[in-house]
Amino acid sequence: MNNPFRYRLYDGIEVETTGADDRIRKVRSFSVDQCYAALGVRDLQKTVENAIHARLRKMLPGSEVK
Repeated sequence: MNNPFRYRLYDGIEVETTGADDRIRKVRSFSVDQCYAALGVRDLQKTVENAIHARLRKMLPGSEVK
């Protein structure tokens, strides 16, 4: 899966959310697949990583997610 923090604007311009606050806000609506893809994003902020793990624990109760 591609970087879930990237999205397209009009005219095919692609941008990426890079700020931790904005990324955490986006994580709140991620699917399980998007969460796992986001964990592979280079230079991911620790706070964003923590938010992703919390989201996974919420969606996958009883799993071995950090």
